[in-house]
Amino acid sequence: MDQNSVIQVLIVYRETLTNDNIFVKTLYNELKKFNIDICCSLENFWDEKTDYDVIHIQWPEELTQWNSPDFFLLEKIKERFISLKKKGTKIIYTRHNLLPHYSTSHFASLYVLIEEFSDAIVHLGYYSLNEFEKKYPQKKVINRVIPHHIYENIYNENTTKQEARNKLNIPLNKFVILSFGKFRYNKEVKIILKTFFRFRLKNKYLLAPRFWPFQKYPTNYALNKRILSRLGYYLVRPLFNRLNTRLGLKDQLVNEKDIPLYFIAADIVLIQRHHILNSGNLPMGFLFKKVVVGPDCGNISELLRETKNPIFKPYDINSILAALKKAYNLSPNNWGENNYSYAKTYWNIERISKQYYNLYQEISNSN
Repeated sequence: MDQNSVIQVLIVYRETLTNDNIFVKTLYNELKKFNIDICCSLENFWDEKTDYDVIHIQWPEELTQWNSPDFFLLEKIKERFISLKKKGTKIIYTRHNLLPHYSTSHFASLYVLIEEFSDAIVHLGYYSLNEFEKKYPQKKVINRVIPHHIYENIYNENTTKQEARNKLNIPLNKFVILSFGKFRYNKEVKIILKTFFRFRLKNKYLLAPRFWPFQKYPTNYALNKRILSRLGYYLVRPLFNRLNTRLGLKDQLVNEKDIPLYFIAADIVLIQRHHILNSGNLPMGFLFKKVVVGPDCGNISELLRETKNPIFKPYDINSILAALKKAYNLSPNNWGENNYSYAKTYWNIERISKQYYNLYQEISNSN
C-alpha cells in the first residue's frame, strides 16, 4: 500500500459487549492516537461494502457471539476469509488462548480456521510462539510477541488498603489471598478450597468474587441439579462466608469501578487456573503492586520466572502451599513494588500500542 496512506483497521469486537475484560477497550483507545483509521465492530466484519487493510481478531468466539458454531456458520466464516484475502486484506490474530475455554469440536475448528487464515499472529509470550511454530512448521506467517498491557490510568490506584478493605468489609488484620475472575470448572473450586484450608496461617482470608457455580433461580439443569444449585446458594455460600472467605457467584460480574478495590485489598494474587496460556490477573496484580502466584504453564510461568514470583505445579496441593508460603514471605519485602516497576517499564500501554501500530504498518506493506 501507499506509504503515505492511512491504514484502515477493524478490530473484530463488539463495543457494547458487557464483561469484566477491558483488554480491547484500553488498547483500542490508545491506538486511536496513532495515524490510523481504526474501529471496533463485529457487524463490519460481515459487511462486504466495507474495506480494511487489516482485520484484527482477538477472541475467535466473538465471530459467533460466543455461541458454538455449526458446520454452516464455519463454512460462512471460511468463505468470508477467502473473500477478504482476495481483496488483499491482512488478518491479525492475538492468541489469548490455545483452545476455547468451553471446548466443542466446532469451537476448536474455529480456532484452527483463524490460525490458518492469519497473516500475523500476536503472542503474549514466547511459550505461545514456540507452541505455534511446532504446530505449523511450514506456515508462512509473521509471529510477534507483544505482552499483555497493564490498565494504567484507568482505575484509582491511590486508594489505600484500609479504604479498600473498609469498602469491601474485610478485616484489616487478615492476610488476603485474591483469586479474581470466573472459576470455570469445579476442579478449580475444589483445589483452591483444599489448599486454602490446609494453608497454615491463622489470619488467612480468601477473596474470590466469582467462585461458586450456584444460582438463586437455576433453569438450565435437570431437577436434581436445580435443587443442589438452590441449596448451594442458600446454605453453602453463606456458610463459607463465615469461614474467613468472601466467595461470590461465578456468573455475577464485578462492577468495573470496584475491580481495583479487590486488588488493593489483597496481599497476594493467586491465579486459580491450572492449564492456561495467559491470565489478565498477572498484569493486574503487578499494576497494584502485589506478589502473584501462578501455575507452571503457558506464558504465565515464563513471566513469573523472569520476575521471580512463586510458581506451583498444577493440581499439586503441596506445591501450591509452598508457593503461598513463599508469597507470604515476599509480600512485606517490596516484591510488589518490584513487580509494579517491571510492568510500568515493559507493559505500559504506550509501549504496547506502539508495537501493535508497527505491526499494522509492517503487515499492510507486506506482499
